[in-house]
Amino acid sequence: MSKNSNKSDESEIRLFIAFCLSADILNAIDHFISNNQSLHGIRWVKTENIHLTLKFLGNIAIKRVPKICKALDSLASEFSPFSIAITGVGCFPNQKKPRVIWAGVDKNAPLTEKIASKLDAILHEIGFEKEQRPFQPHITIGRVKDPKEFSATSHFNSMIQKAQNAKFGECEMTKISLIQSILRPEGPVYTEIHSSHL
Repeated sequence: MSKNSNKSDESEIRLFIAFCLSADILNAIDHFISNNQSLHGIRWVKTENIHLTLKFLGNIAIKRVPKICKALDSLASEFSPFSIAITGVGCFPNQKKPRVIWAGVDKNAPLTEKIASKLDAILHEIGFEKEQRPFQPHITIGRVKDPKEFSATSHFNSMIQKAQNAKFGECEMTKISLIQSILRPEGPVYTEIHSSHL
């Protein structure tokens, strides 16, 4: 099944794989978001839904979940816990035509990239498509509601410029989480269904 399929039934669940962040980092990001709520055209991510995504799987047959969990356990056994720092704010694809607002991953970013690359390879062995674009470790904290209509105002540009070197803190990565996403009108609800400890 295509990972972009919107069809779902009781035999499928929507999944992604991520590192979860510490309460201190989430609080720091929440403080930043609260200070910028007045920006029009931005849909900020709820604090409880902020994480470091390693791979989005999409709608997956439930019967495939045990193999995914086994693959994650195997991957996690190759690594030890490590720290990352969340630093700076930027935009994808660029500041003039932003779609995503992110907080950057500093300190051990190359190790995070290595884990994501190995994850991609190990999941490819059990039938998942490989990512077409290079992995760029980041934390999505906001999305532009309508990219075609959005205009990067001086207020928006000032926010990005001031936050380029913002420091949100450090935290230790101790496990890789398999997370279920349930889409609801008020926003997605995420539930960890498996964790593989480093």
